[in-house]
Amino acid sequence: RVALSGAITLIESRTETHRRQADLLLNYLLRHSNTDEKRELSSPSSFRVGIAGPPGAGKSSFIETFGLFVLDKEVKTISTIKDESRDSDNDETTDFQPSKLAVVCIDPSSTLTGGSILGDKTRMTELSRHDRAFVRPSPSRGTLGGIAAYTNDAICLCQAAGYDLVFVETVGLGQSEVEICEGVDMLILLVPPAGGDELQGVKKGIVEMASMLVVNKADGNLLPAARTTAADYGAAMRFFRNRDDGWDVPPILLVSAKTGEGMERVWEEICRFRRIMVESGELDKKRQRQSQYWMHKNVRDLIVSRARSDPVLREQAKRLETELTKGLITPRAAATELVDSL
Repeated sequence: RVALSGAITLIESRTETHRRQADLLLNYLLRHSNTDEKRELSSPSSFRVGIAGPPGAGKSSFIETFGLFVLDKEVKTISTIKDESRDSDNDETTDFQPSKLAVVCIDPSSTLTGGSILGDKTRMTELSRHDRAFVRPSPSRGTLGGIAAYTNDAICLCQAAGYDLVFVETVGLGQSEVEICEGVDMLILLVPPAGGDELQGVKKGIVEMASMLVVNKADGNLLPAARTTAADYGAAMRFFRNRDDGWDVPPILLVSAKTGEGMERVWEEICRFRRIMVESGELDKKRQRQSQYWMHKNVRDLIVSRARSDPVLREQAKRLETELTKGLITPRAAATELVDSL
């Protein structure tokens, strides 16, 4: 875990030397992954689950309770088809029993100072001490979409280190921040009780990208409100198109991170989703599309980084900024001139 922490710190660095070292490390792991199927960066033996939701939905508390449930309980990870007479060959594809769990928590960074509290780990005191778990908080550094620019690389490092189940906790999301979908195999949207009426569920954005919707805090006095919220979202999500081939309308479940109720049902649905995606080949196709997405995103980020570090472009940017303040040029035209100078 110490080595994995050091590797993630390396890929988080913005220093040019560290960036090149991180590229060498990731390429080395990719080349040597074929010798060990369990550590293959794109191997279906690993599974990545994104957990998103608005601030205050209880994401960290849910991951603490659910992660301990997955690691410590004797869970038979079979799909909801309960026919015990199925042959052993088919059972082999439906069972998923992860040996280790990694959690990558993205913490929002201050827009004023750039700092982050990195406090998500404080809500995972038991899970972070588990001998088969790894919890890593990381700053978002102003990146929108719920994850950081290097989150996909951090996930790959966790998979290469033998963590066959990876949870990615996003920052508190709004409706239009959906980049988390490009870094995980399955997206769970966590919502609090009384989070809105049926119209809230109809709105496009993160809701229509979710593979499963979980209403947290379904206990005590909030249980009736949680049931109402689940019913509202259930009525709305019937109008969404299926994002993943073979996956029906996303299930809507009630859970309580406080009491542990509903965790087994969540795990059954995750295993059912994984089995369907693996058998249909959709999991491999999705990861291939995601690799292409991150290549183009890194190209955009590198262009901006090079533009800011180039002394000639910096001088040109200062000149254009002066013209902007005088009203001699529009921001769009100034940006076009800078890009043409690359």
